[in-house]
Amino acid sequence: MRVVFVTNEYETNLTPAGGLGTFTANIARTFAQKGNDVTVFVVTTKELDIPNENLFSIINIFVEFDDWKQLDLISKVYYQNDKLDSDINRGELLTILKAKLVKDKLVKMNEQRKIDIVHFCNHGALSFFMDNSIPYIIRISGFLNIFEGNANIPGGSIDFKDNPVTSQEQVDNLMLQRARHVVCPSYLFSRIAYEGLKIEADVIESPFSLDVQELDCDVFEKKLKGKRYVIDYGTLSYRKGIHILAGVIVPFLKQHKGVYIVLAGVDRVLDTDKYGKILASEYIAKEAGEYSDMIIYLGAIKKTVIPYYR
Repeated sequence: MRVVFVTNEYETNLTPAGGLGTFTANIARTFAQKGNDVTVFVVTTKELDIPNENLFSIINIFVEFDDWKQLDLISKVYYQNDKLDSDINRGELLTILKAKLVKDKLVKMNEQRKIDIVHFCNHGALSFFMDNSIPYIIRISGFLNIFEGNANIPGGSIDFKDNPVTSQEQVDNLMLQRARHVVCPSYLFSRIAYEGLKIEADVIESPFSLDVQELDCDVFEKKLKGKRYVIDYGTLSYRKGIHILAGVIVPFLKQHKGVYIVLAGVDRVLDTDKYGKILASEYIAKEAGEYSDMIIYLGAIKKTVIPYYR
């Protein structure tokens, strides 16, 4: 089967990414290992240096500098006295241009040899020019209005109607509503899609992939060897539930003597009622109180750096 994955985020050894980029790398590798002909389009505003994979092709589709300048000029002509609106307009024009570049590339590929399915992410309206001549689906990787809105506030509502939508997100959602097939990784996303946009999205859980040839044991040897620990890997923020961890950390450590709480990920600044603005790792240490010496922050490290089996 010939499969094309279209994304605006991709994870490599040189460029770590969030959930969307990690998922795309994992799913493309899994399909290729099963004998499928896989290509990944990484759609960006500017050219990226993306190392190629052994199992499949990666194509960086980007906006040429001269085209970027023309769009910038057009936006400034229409919004001479409003830089904010000019920037928003340029972003909208870039969205349309990137979607057109994707469609043109897909048409050429399909003419050379039939594409069986194209898999789009739901961010960036990259399916804007698609029709039914090439089969495609869209996967909901997240709802940015919720992710950037109440999901990043302790106790905030994650109902779609309670989170304002930008013009870009409106276009993204229109593409979802227009697509014949939509999938998502969880029943939560499926519920939000139906209640907020009247979209019936099939749930396909994301596969786990640990394609590691050699483990880097350096961090383990220096900071964790001989310790019993629970590790929380991911960006340290409200939207990833850092406040939930803070709420249970004292009773957990009181019950499980000698167990360390290990944090690994980007350390975000939190706006708290209790401490004001504070780094998430420091927030956890303060909330641990007398158990603060049982908190270990490793920094932002690669997922495969810790040999979990030890």
